[in-house]
Amino acid sequence: MQKYIAIVAHGLEQLVFDEIKILGGQSINIVFAGVTFEAENSIAYELCLSSKFASRIVQILAVGTVKNDKDLYDLSYSLSWEKIFDSRNSFVIDFKGTNKSINNSYYGALKLKDSIADRFLNIQNEPINVDKENPDFRIHARLIKNEVTIGFDLCGEPLHQRGYRSESGIAPLRETHAAALIEKSKWDVEQFLMDPMCGSGTILIEAALQKKNIPVNFFRKKWGFQFLKNFDSNVFINVKENLKKSFKNNFEEKSIIGFDSSSKVINIAKKNARIAQVSDIIEFKVQNIDDLESIPHFNNGIIISNPPYGERMGSHTDLIKLYTKLGSKLKMFFGGSNAFIYSSNEELLNCLGMRAFKSFKLRNGKLDCILKSYSIKAREYEEYNEGTSDNNANLNIAIDFQNRLKKNIKLISKWAKSENVHAYRIYDADLPDYKVAIDKYNDYFVVQEYAAPKKIDEKKAKRRLTDILRVLMEVTNSDPNKICLKHRERKSGKSQYEKISSNNNFMNISENNLKFMVNLHDYLDTGIFLDHRKTRQLIYKMSANKDVLNLFAYTGSASVYAAAGKAKSVVTVDMSKTYLDWSKSNMKLNGFIGSQYKFENANCMLWLQKNTMKFDFIFIDPPTFSNSKKMENTFEVERDHVDLLLLASNCLKQDGVILFTNNKRNFKLNNELLNSNGLSAKEITNSTIPEDFKRNKKIHNSWLLNFK
Repeated sequence: MQKYIAIVAHGLEQLVFDEIKILGGQSINIVFAGVTFEAENSIAYELCLSSKFASRIVQILAVGTVKNDKDLYDLSYSLSWEKIFDSRNSFVIDFKGTNKSINNSYYGALKLKDSIADRFLNIQNEPINVDKENPDFRIHARLIKNEVTIGFDLCGEPLHQRGYRSESGIAPLRETHAAALIEKSKWDVEQFLMDPMCGSGTILIEAALQKKNIPVNFFRKKWGFQFLKNFDSNVFINVKENLKKSFKNNFEEKSIIGFDSSSKVINIAKKNARIAQVSDIIEFKVQNIDDLESIPHFNNGIIISNPPYGERMGSHTDLIKLYTKLGSKLKMFFGGSNAFIYSSNEELLNCLGMRAFKSFKLRNGKLDCILKSYSIKAREYEEYNEGTSDNNANLNIAIDFQNRLKKNIKLISKWAKSENVHAYRIYDADLPDYKVAIDKYNDYFVVQEYAAPKKIDEKKAKRRLTDILRVLMEVTNSDPNKICLKHRERKSGKSQYEKISSNNNFMNISENNLKFMVNLHDYLDTGIFLDHRKTRQLIYKMSANKDVLNLFAYTGSASVYAAAGKAKSVVTVDMSKTYLDWSKSNMKLNGFIGSQYKFENANCMLWLQKNTMKFDFIFIDPPTFSNSKKMENTFEVERDHVDLLLLASNCLKQDGVILFTNNKRNFKLNNELLNSNGLSAKEITNSTIPEDFKRNKKIHNSWLLNFK
């Protein structure tokens, strides 16, 4: 009898315990991410061939106390390595764990290697052969606190590498995990099994191997234990022959079925199944989830699936739509069956619209994932058959938000149509539990999530956001690809104009018969401030025959309105070359080209100090805060607005007007200081708030200033 440890993904220990017990292992104990046991060589060989859940099987050579690197070296050197393997065979050391003295796993592996090298050199005068790329076998060491376990890895390559995977789809499920999902489903091999989003087919191939009673690693050609000096090839051959006698063939129908929307991935799945020698009992078909329907003879079969989640593919809105559709299809066509869905995102699982009767946590790599079990009731099946063709018509979530959104859309869309407005706000944190802003741009929607208060649980906040997106898609019947999600929070030392992606997806919107380029994806803001719609109309009215200056111009929408209002000249100033180019494009889009339209790429404060021109009308809409690298100092609107306005007044004609606006909440204009410097200010905020922003009176602040 030898001592062994089966290395296991945490959460699968009990499954491996049961496998070892069935094979006849003795003294079986579960440890963290492992199972220790004693067994004859034949059982160890069979476990390597057949374990569905273990990652590695390691023969334990020594267990000892290690307080420092010398203890590790001495323990390893005491082992008769020359009797265990031939020095001509190549190996690598897998060292896991640290303690106070050995605080680096690489250093632990180095000391272990040194001891083995010295042993061979001193006993047999032979060098060792270390090969990190393609070793014949692996030496395993696990250090937990001050106890180390040193062993010989019987497997070589990890057991989840079955050998049938020619290629894979995006972020494939590990084979040991797929087998665990099947085990947890309690699938009977006589039942039908279906995966509606099968990817490269891992779950279905693992199930087919079980149905045909083929040990999962039966066809592997190379094993670590073959390089042990005491390897008994006859015993290994007998184990394989006995296992082969139990293979099952000649099945009447293909009762394991997989669908995927990608023909490329389905072809990979078919190839993988052929390599695993199970293609005769699996049916793979290219099919979108929208086309999922009843399967002949499926009866009360089992559905197991690992649908895409954020780490694998798709935007959040795409995935919400996908999971919602999956839940609808399962309830519509598979009443009476059980479904087992594995994901890292519980909010997406909630979109299935089914109540789980059991759950099982299992990490997939670095992701915390969960397998939820659902019983698809026949009652649900009947309800969906009797209902409308719109499976989500009675979405029973976030009812208060649903009602408010419907009410807002009804009122605001009527106003927008009468005003010929194509970009407007339909919701702005109206309800405290649903703190988002939703803007409509033609048939696109931009959802801006405000940072939740710290007292709100993160999972609860995520669930609410998912509910918001589900409701938005349902109420507006919108394409998830046309919903853009952004997270808005108070920036500390960063510009609100910071770029967040590089899709360069521009589109045009129309406002008061003028056109503007917007980008809904790449920036936190889109290229036009919707709350300044009435402000822009005011600029239009005040610009006729005037020399106009637009400071902190952003994408130049104010310049476009000034030009449309028959301004004599327009100077557009912004520190960002990107936004200044955007301004030029907006002007050109509306046909405003000529020497009377000038563009200055500059720090507005410094530009004002150097400028010698005089203007009839100056529009100033500065950021609340900026610390751009192009500036020597930071800019904070409440602190610096007086200096800014005084500099601007130096460029203002005697009868000129400044329109000053900003969006800092609770901003206080320093009237006293401005008055003492000869400027008079009149607040016009209320008259500049458009209809779709009247629910938020503090969206911005506006004043008209002139000389007293």
